[in-house]
Amino acid sequence: MHNLYLSAYSNVPVNNNFDIIYGLVGVVLGALITFILTVTWDKYKEKRRFKDAMSSVLIELKLNRDRMKGVLEGWPESIKKRFGENGSVNMTEQEVMQFNWSWQKPYTNDSWQALIFSGYITHLSPEARQKCFKAYDHIHSINFLGKLSLDLFKIVASSNTLDQKTRTNFDQFCRVGPSGMTILGDGILGEAISSLESEM
Repeated sequence: MHNLYLSAYSNVPVNNNFDIIYGLVGVVLGALITFILTVTWDKYKEKRRFKDAMSSVLIELKLNRDRMKGVLEGWPESIKKRFGENGSVNMTEQEVMQFNWSWQKPYTNDSWQALIFSGYITHLSPEARQKCFKAYDHIHSINFLGKLSLDLFKIVASSNTLDQKTRTNFDQFCRVGPSGMTILGDGILGEAISSLESEM
């Protein structure tokens, strides 16, 4: 009876050890599953934020392209065709005088800047990055020429010291300089839009 008691008593630590082992395994598995789920969720959120940022850039490019098309609606088709074929065109003074002075607000690039600052731009393919850089460089050029045109107009309007040829050149630039760049913008922005849409 004494031996049976000792034998039964000796089994208690063994059972306790198994309980401890099972408990540790459960804790480790629980921590591992939690870690995997957390990493998976973080990756999903990161991918979702990147998709949202890219979607904003896509919308911004489309809005800019639509504005450019609106600017060109009043241009004679013959001149638009010459611009499109050559990238630039010599216009007669008579052709230039068909256009009025106009100044539009700058084309936007806020979503593109946000994509760059967030670091998500590295998630784009090299081809998409190159086409987007080219598109926004074109937008920057149009904005620069637009500001220059306004500055030149102020000079022409306020200064009487300019010779007639200079005043004429400034006047012609103010009429067609910035808007002429928008003809090329449709194709350049279109390539960037198509490239982004293929990665959505």
